[in-house]
Amino acid sequence: YEKELTDNQYNMIHKIFEKWSKSARKIVAMQEKALELIHELNANKFAFELLMPKEAIDYMLRTGRAKTVGDLAKIFKVSLSVMNIRLIKLGYIEG
Repeated sequence: YEKELTDNQYNMIHKIFEKWSKSARKIVAMQEKALELIHELNANKFAFELLMPKEAIDYMLRTGRAKTVGDLAKIFKVSLSVMNIRLIKLGYIEG
């Protein structure tokens, strides 16, 4: 049993498809953005661990070679804010 679509039915189906298509594109864009953020977070984590290894920070604090966040920042040649973030992530200070 075949029935032709009326113009009204066709237009309705077309509008529904357009809305669905826009929603699908938005979802894909959000997924791509989420993946970018995940990659950025992983890159930051890698950089923190490479530039400021926990063991080295522990050593500097334990031996007294560093007594302040500023000392650590100078030793590891990073900004004070970056060192603060690393120390927060490691649980040495509260953020």
